[in-house]
Amino acid sequence: MEDTQDIEQESFNKHTTQLTFLPDKFKGSTNRVSGQPRVKDIYPQIIASCIAHMLVIQAGINMAYSAILLPQLMDENSTFRIDKDQASWIASLMAIATPVGALACGPFMDILGRRPFSVIATVPIILSWFILVLMPNSVWLLYVARVLAGFGGGLTTVSIVYISEISNAAWRPMLLCLNSVFVSLGILLTNILGVCLPWRVVALSAGCLSLTSAAAILIYNPESPYWLLTFSPSERNFEKAKQSLRFLYPNQQMFAMEWDRLVTLSQEKRGKEPGKSESDGLMEKVKHSTSAFLQRSSLLPLALLMTIFLFQQLSGTYPIIFYAVQVFQSIGGHFGGGLDEDSATVLLGVIRFAMSLLTAGLSRVYGRRPLLIVSGVGMTISSFAAAIYLQKSSVFINVFNKNQSVSNHTSLENLTYYSVNTTNSNSSAPILGDPNVDSMANLIGLISILVFVSMSSLGFLIIPWTLIGEILPLSVRGIGGGLLVSFAYILMFGVVKIFPFMLDLLHISGCFYFFSFTSVVNVLIVYFFLPETLGKSFEEIGKFFVRPRTK
Repeated sequence: MEDTQDIEQESFNKHTTQLTFLPDKFKGSTNRVSGQPRVKDIYPQIIASCIAHMLVIQAGINMAYSAILLPQLMDENSTFRIDKDQASWIASLMAIATPVGALACGPFMDILGRRPFSVIATVPIILSWFILVLMPNSVWLLYVARVLAGFGGGLTTVSIVYISEISNAAWRPMLLCLNSVFVSLGILLTNILGVCLPWRVVALSAGCLSLTSAAAILIYNPESPYWLLTFSPSERNFEKAKQSLRFLYPNQQMFAMEWDRLVTLSQEKRGKEPGKSESDGLMEKVKHSTSAFLQRSSLLPLALLMTIFLFQQLSGTYPIIFYAVQVFQSIGGHFGGGLDEDSATVLLGVIRFAMSLLTAGLSRVYGRRPLLIVSGVGMTISSFAAAIYLQKSSVFINVFNKNQSVSNHTSLENLTYYSVNTTNSNSSAPILGDPNVDSMANLIGLISILVFVSMSSLGFLIIPWTLIGEILPLSVRGIGGGLLVSFAYILMFGVVKIFPFMLDLLHISGCFYFFSFTSVVNVLIVYFFLPETLGKSFEEIGKFFVRPRTK
């Protein structure tokens, strides 16, 4: 609703020095609020956010689980054997099911509430793990478990919305960036457990972790006061919202300021909606949400985020991660100092986790726009450098030209375990693993690709997901968030699927030139159209999308 954008809290208007490289119409957007709250003033928000982020640990575990499951099932000594076709379905079904969960998440979190829906989101995930633990050797039950895991992963979108609504404006960027930290943590935990434990025991451990997450949400996390006052206004919820906000803000002065702002916002909203009452049924609430969704203040940020997600996927961040082993093999496989393609892949994972931690800290200091701009510029330069190197690398062309083939089932996660046919009797290029290949020359390509992944992890791999909880209006954040997550996952699935065909058409160097171009486009989009969110209330962020543009 556009009227929600007219409420401005004076306490958020004091700022510090502006970054000089921003356009004039955005100056002020990266300012930081004076008198920022200390940790002791908002520590319940930090704890509640970390508990909510325990949901997305499951997303990381599910992404990495097939990587430890498939080798064990395809082992010659396994009592439960699968073929390559079945393995591809096991790996990809989760990605297909995730958008369905994300779309369902939006309307139901608006109707049922953020806290209860967070608990509901764990149910299909828990079921998926215990099916894996208790099932007989049935590939069809394994398929069902993976579909449930993907569906539950889509439902965990609620955590982003919940955290954006309970967190202080000064701490919100960092707390939302922890989303990617917890996803990366899930991947690392799975890899560690998979080294020493059978896949059923890993599934049992993951199921117990999900049960713990649900219990922690029920015991500690309060309902979002934004949701109580906006989506379910009543005398009872008025008091519940007050209790919830008091819990989140131990500092009484900060509580009073935030409470006044929320009450004013709620009163203004209800004053402009005389036909809405607490007795409205499901259809009335859906009709109200649809009306809010069609407002300019909702459509513009939704279109902006869709565009950013489109170029995020086209910039190659995810294909490079999913095809890491093949890429590293294709640039020589040996980089000196005992570093081969397997250890380079582990190094890539460690870099992603470390950069997600760094981004979470830097986002609270510098905001979103500077990190995205630096990330995009770094991706542009590193991918261009990689393209130049790979264009001159006969080793890479020998592996990925269209005369060679990857297994027909090029799913997101199982490519690592499929061999690439590099036999070419007519080729004079060096053979993979040949010790005579210049490891120093190979190292140049490796560094370029690792820098590309590092720079993407600094901004464009992480921040667009957290922006869902910041620039979408509160009235459509549930539905809009589910729509955006679904859109992004469908793009991700499609881009990774067509990547081998891009290699045939453009060769790997052409792909990296394309990645460089799309990175530049995304930088320009962020520079000219994305407002800064650091230290801003939702009303201040929303004003950017409803105010008249000055020429």
